[in-house]
Amino acid sequence: MIQGVVRCRGGWFVIRCNIESDQLQQIDAHLFGHISPIIDTNAACTAINVPIGLLDKTGQRDCDKQVKRALQQRQSGFLRAPKRSWFLHTTAQSLKSAGGSIQDFSRLSYIKELDDCLTTDNRHLFREAYPELGYAIANNTPLKHGRKKGNGVQERHETCQQTPLFKECDINDILEAIEQEYPPQLVERVDMLDALILVWVAHRCYSNTAHVYGSPDQCDTRGFDMRVWS
Repeated sequence: MIQGVVRCRGGWFVIRCNIESDQLQQIDAHLFGHISPIIDTNAACTAINVPIGLLDKTGQRDCDKQVKRALQQRQSGFLRAPKRSWFLHTTAQSLKSAGGSIQDFSRLSYIKELDDCLTTDNRHLFREAYPELGYAIANNTPLKHGRKKGNGVQERHETCQQTPLFKECDINDILEAIEQEYPPQLVERVDMLDALILVWVAHRCYSNTAHVYGSPDQCDTRGFDMRVWS
């Protein structure tokens, strides 16, 4: 089993797939309030839209620089990874004095939630990945439209559909089945598409065909490498 994980209004949204001989056999979706059920699975690979290896105080991760270059016109939606020292700040005002922003503060709790659950025993099962980068690789070029726009949702739908993993199924059937269980107030259609493209990335990681950004030599104080996969 492999899985793609994104954050959404309702919490942690995950799509899980069983694959045999590069063919999709089963797919299901879940929404969790805490990341523990996602960590505590037997998934062979998880692509997750959350930073993992974190710098302590100063500098910039090599992978972030490379990803921004690869995203070209879509890099404005790429959010920088926080510094590990930022976890000590309990208010947005305090974080701003340390060089962070209100947007950075809004992401800290769930980034720390993942960081607290990762260990040296399970870290290798998780791949930091970004939907926009996955779409760019699948499409051979960054997408043209923003993710929340009508054209952007359709563009992401078509990109998912054309990937080798999903070309034999109807993406719309998958989305409609998920929408029957989770209303848009919790999980939007674009969140579902983001999780689907991360399933494709997870499959590429598991089959050793993914693009890797960053160096295995750049690690944080926990020994977690700072790399992004697509």
